[in-house]
Amino acid sequence: MEDVKHCADKIIANVEKVIFGKHAPVQMTVLALLCQGHLLIEDVPGVGKTMLARAIAKSIGSSFSRIQFTPDMLPSDVTGVSVFNQKTREFEFREGPVFAQIVLTDEINRATPKTQSALLEAMGEHQITVDGTTYILSRPFLVLATQNPIEYEGTFPLPEAQLDRFMLRINLGYPAKTDEVSILEAQRVVHPVEEISEAVTVEELLGAQENFRIALESDTKIMPQGLRSHYREEMGKQLAAKLYKEGLEEFTRKRLRKSFEHWQECLKIHPDDTDCMRGLNELEKEAENILSEAKILENRGDQHVFDLWEKVLTITRPESLAYKKAQLKLKEYE
Repeated sequence: MEDVKHCADKIIANVEKVIFGKHAPVQMTVLALLCQGHLLIEDVPGVGKTMLARAIAKSIGSSFSRIQFTPDMLPSDVTGVSVFNQKTREFEFREGPVFAQIVLTDEINRATPKTQSALLEAMGEHQITVDGTTYILSRPFLVLATQNPIEYEGTFPLPEAQLDRFMLRINLGYPAKTDEVSILEAQRVVHPVEEISEAVTVEELLGAQENFRIALESDTKIMPQGLRSHYREEMGKQLAAKLYKEGLEEFTRKRLRKSFEHWQECLKIHPDDTDCMRGLNELEKEAENILSEAKILENRGDQHVFDLWEKVLTITRPESLAYKKAQLKLKEYE
């Protein structure tokens, strides 16, 4: 694991020349990269989501592409399209932006489900199939998707099948006052993302990914083998499907928790930093459930909705998304 720590340290140090005061989110991004997972960044515009993706790409010397999702986008705008060449009288495939190694999908929830699903095969199997031909994507491959948690008008919520492809969901939040000053000073002449150089080679990163995978597999004892057949033998189909899903979710949670334990061992992460992993933060989940209930009461005009928003403020951190949502709602009715 020593080479994994060395590789991660160099990437994090390089990225933090661009992203100021966001040590924990940067660590989580590198964790997703080392685990060969994908990342969903749910935050408001202007907090550095694009710069984070660009800094990661430059730090490992990989290709980078950005896709601005809109309602009129087609799947071929993501994967690529076959174009007829009149000289050769044959169709030629033109690669889409998803063929880059680091792909930023900006405002992914603004595209239609059909276009969103164009990423499923790429994220799950690291390949793309167009017109019956399969194209293997180069490694490392990381998708950083963003979505605005405040404005939902004209958006298409991500289905569970696509949310399942993301290993982590994080938020960056606004920088502190001291970090804002550092950001302004760093951009006086040229943006720091233009000045950073390659911290590790792609080969070094691929080696670290493989070592991290081997360490996880040797330490993970719980595997979902035979889980589906066991439940089908014991119970009805509907209940079996529910329990099978719960079993897989438990396996995923334990595997992710084990990944984070290895990560803590490598980088000596402070336990408080684990709060940035929303998937493991029970208070955040509770707050989201309360906000869903509050939305129903708000539509009915029920005055108890204010009590629910106040409760969210008491159980979440000020920098969390749930806190911001509840705060905005309270301000609307002031």
